[in-house]
Amino acid sequence: MRKIIDRTAGMALAVATGALLGWAATGRIMAAFVAGALAAILALLTWRAWLAGPGRRRQLAGQRVQGGRALVAQWARRPDLEDLRQRLDRRYGPGDYALVLRPIHALGPALTASQVLDCWREYRGRDQLLICATGPVSSQARAAARELEQPVTRLLDGAALARIAAWGDMPLPQPPKTRRRLILPLPQRSRAPAILAYGAVMLAMYLVLGWGLYLALGLALMGLGMICLKRPGAPDSLF
Repeated sequence: MRKIIDRTAGMALAVATGALLGWAATGRIMAAFVAGALAAILALLTWRAWLAGPGRRRQLAGQRVQGGRALVAQWARRPDLEDLRQRLDRRYGPGDYALVLRPIHALGPALTASQVLDCWREYRGRDQLLICATGPVSSQARAAARELEQPVTRLLDGAALARIAAWGDMPLPQPPKTRRRLILPLPQRSRAPAILAYGAVMLAMYLVLGWGLYLALGLALMGLGMICLKRPGAPDSLF
């Protein structure tokens, strides 16, 4: 929705700029129309060139980032230490370090200092230890990791893992499809009768006074009320 609004606003701005330049140069309405049409064609060609070049590369990069996040979420459900090791080796090169993958939900509690200490005890005596969490990492855990030795301990949170997964050309899972949401949420279904009543009042004021503003407000409220009526209510059963 936001992209459509941005594109429409950009096209309108290009047409208005071209029309104003044509009017200022000649003082004729026909020249303003022609200049506006040429500005619209130029804006459309520029947009298509952007989509074919930098825009396409930016889109692919965004898809890689989303795929990396989807892979980290997948690791939170089904940890895959071998896949993580391959991606780390591809990004940083092979290393002789102990690797731990802690599955944590992105919205769950952050990795704690006690969990870091437990991993450190398990691999005590090694030279290096890398703890990767699929979710957030607390500041206390980072502070505790900096103080540990034998092995020297480093932490990576879910955001860092997503960036590592998005690097390179290794295959990534398809990110889950999300429904587009409106910029402003619609009112609740229970408010539909009141909205329709306000719309009817505005239409009545238009019939009495004849002001176009009342007509516009009335039609907008009536349309919003009808949309709210079509919103699904509570289900009859959960399962």
